[in-house]
Amino acid sequence: MLVKNSPEYRLADNLWTKGKGHLFGVLAIEQVSRAYAVEHDIEDVERFIFSGRYSASLHLLLGFAAELLTKTAYILHGGEPALIRKPAIRHDLIALLDAAEERAFTAPDPHTRAILAYLREPHRNHQFRYGEEDEVPMPDLVHTIPALQVMSNQLQDMLEAAV
Repeated sequence: MLVKNSPEYRLADNLWTKGKGHLFGVLAIEQVSRAYAVEHDIEDVERFIFSGRYSASLHLLLGFAAELLTKTAYILHGGEPALIRKPAIRHDLIALLDAAEERAFTAPDPHTRAILAYLREPHRNHQFRYGEEDEVPMPDLVHTIPALQVMSNQLQDMLEAAV
């Protein structure tokens, strides 16, 4: 049972708060990009938002949100805080998910693993900060954003249930 104000609780709450904030950023970027596309008569609005010239920030924040929420899940399920700081795992979305699942975490959306698999390499390689790839395969954001929102809500419920 997670105890409020324990070091593990404070760490999980801090990770969750930052992850949720990144999700808010994703939603804001999506909204502003949509308005820009309409204002500039861009024909394929969805492609512009999710794969266009200005979509790097959206994907960067999605990777950060996925990482922090998965770390939160790991900690809330009794994981050792030192593990999430190890270089081999700290930015590896699948390794983090594996660690959380080993501690009995179950993502509420059945597509979470596939979503994190798509995000894994671009996130680990800092593609959306420094990368030079012209095209990067990304998950369908129509499913990605809701999957991360549901995961965030599940983790928030756990934080609020702490005694």
